Amino acid sequence: MKNKVKTLVSLFLAAVLCFSACGESDKTPIDNNDADSAFVYTDIELCNADYKIILPNTPSAQEEHAAQELKTYYKQATGYELKTENDNGVSYDENASYFSVGRTDLLATSGIEVSYNELGRDGYKIVRKNRNLYMCGGGDYGTLYSVYEFLHQNFGFEPYAPDEIYIGKFESVKLIDFNFTDKPAFDDRCGGYWVATSDDEFAAKWRVYASYQNKHNGTVWGSWGHSCYMFCNPVTYYADHRDWYSDKIGNNGYPCQLCYTNTEMREVFLQNLKERILFRDDVEYFMIGLNDYIDCYCTCETCTARAEEIKYSGIIIEFVNYLAKEVSSWLKEIGDERNVKLIILGYYEWELPPVKLNDGGEYVPVCDSVICEPNVGVMIAPIYSDFGKEYLDEEHNARSREAFLGWSAICDNLMVWSYSTNFNLCFEWFDNFDVIQKNYQMFRDLGLTLVFDEAGAEWNQSNAFQIMIGYVNSKLFWNPDLNAEQLRDDFMRHYYKDAYPMIKEYYQQMRLYFKNTKLKIEQKTGESVITAIMTNRGEKSLTKDFWSFSFLKQMEGLFNDAYEAIDLSDLSKLEKQKVKNRVVTESLTIRYLQLELFANEYGENDYYKMIEDFKKDTETLNMSLIQLTKTNEQVFERWKASKI
Repeated sequence: MKNKVKTLVSLFLAAVLCFSACGESDKTPIDNNDADSAFVYTDIELCNADYKIILPNTPSAQEEHAAQELKTYYKQATGYELKTENDNGVSYDENASYFSVGRTDLLATSGIEVSYNELGRDGYKIVRKNRNLYMCGGGDYGTLYSVYEFLHQNFGFEPYAPDEIYIGKFESVKLIDFNFTDKPAFDDRCGGYWVATSDDEFAAKWRVYASYQNKHNGTVWGSWGHSCYMFCNPVTYYADHRDWYSDKIGNNGYPCQLCYTNTEMREVFLQNLKERILFRDDVEYFMIGLNDYIDCYCTCETCTARAEEIKYSGIIIEFVNYLAKEVSSWLKEIGDERNVKLIILGYYEWELPPVKLNDGGEYVPVCDSVICEPNVGVMIAPIYSDFGKEYLDEEHNARSREAFLGWSAICDNLMVWSYSTNFNLCFEWFDNFDVIQKNYQMFRDLGLTLVFDEAGAEWNQSNAFQIMIGYVNSKLFWNPDLNAEQLRDDFMRHYYKDAYPMIKEYYQQMRLYFKNTKLKIEQKTGESVITAIMTNRGEKSLTKDFWSFSFLKQMEGLFNDAYEAIDLSDLSKLEKQKVKNRVVTESLTIRYLQLELFANEYGENDYYKMIEDFKKDTETLNMSLIQLTKTNEQVFERWKASKI
């Protein structure tokens, strides 16, 4: 059932509620019939000391955290501090005033059913019964999210960033007549954004998990990424078994990939995989990830002949299908009830699935052996895409279109490793704003269970608007039908405060300029200018022909106006500096383009000062990378040398 979810509580509503005892929200939550209905307020006053938090007698860590979060933000909103008690057999009482958090005895005696089958791990119910409010998830993290949702709907709670969490302040506010169920579009939502990966507690507020190793929530992996050498490391085996590996050597002096048709290697791989599964007896997912090398598949006679029949992706499917069947039988034999899943990384040569089009124009497997076993999955990594276009765009993204539609024809366990930044030039403008929502809707419609959006988390928000991207995308992870532009606008209003008009203008002007210039160059040259994660595919947007000096100076003026607006604001000195740092973060994109492309437009002293200011700001903001393949100092020295 497709999930419809709430729109944001508006600032206007929050302001109105501060001066009103009750009223109707403009929110449209989901009731148990999945139908939209406006929230109605009860006559139950929340600005008093009547309520208590009730926890299970032996609460989980997440239930305890949920209660603490409720206590913290309830006090900020109302001024009243809630007491917390364990239920110890507390039963339903229509005259009591309880916030029941998690699977309490109070919930058990209320007549309210909370089903894991209905909600999954992260879905939840919030139900009012008389003066009692029940907040409970299918799993413990669902309970935490139910508390955040109550705070959001009743008090306007909204976590924009770790240092920008909004909650309304009320002298009088009534309890909403809650009775609805909500669940995410994707079971696993991994945000590869700095603020999420560096702060697992805040990641929970965004309802994403901080990393594949479960620093917050989500599926935990026993192996991840480019992991195949975890099970058949050439350091151990290559000297005596050169035929287990491809004949192409990587930059570490060892072969780039395994030979996946080699049956002797396959048995050693299987044995080492079993040992890993026993060692990680707390997880069910293991990635069989190909190494991070382009055009390094095995070219032995057997692989070459088989690839002509079923593609290289078919070879890896046959290999992992064998492992999956053997692992399933072995787990049954040893009495291990886990449903271990082996996930292939659909990457580089292995991105395109072993399928063909039938007479009806539908993708079908090239043969039965490449249909994935029930415990085999594919994480599609569409690295060659034009990220400014939808993944299913036939003209511009034929490759990724084939990947998503083709893999969905032969695999029931699909995931995606997507991208939202240029990995070689971190500050290059990366314009995928128009397509993110449509791509997420496609992921949902194809039944993908995990979405990982990698956006430069390793180098601390270097790419433009990374925190905004993380905020908006985390919302779309939960419900891809939300209005992405409204979310961006809401974020900018809260995050940039008095500088909002200038930053919003900058965002709009950059997008308009990028779109129009891209079109002009394509019409002139007949070649596409793409939004890419690899510089050698998107280099046409890092030229003087693309970015004009006058336009960049115009954008520089917007930032100067933003600093002035902050200085003239009523913000405290501390708040002014915080917001200025946020504006400085976004200014680095323009300054990077000026330094990279227009050194000759500046006098030597002015240009060197620009470099030093850029260096100082990146250090202050803890931005560790400007260019993935170079250190920051190497970039600074290259810029300086351009004036010599």
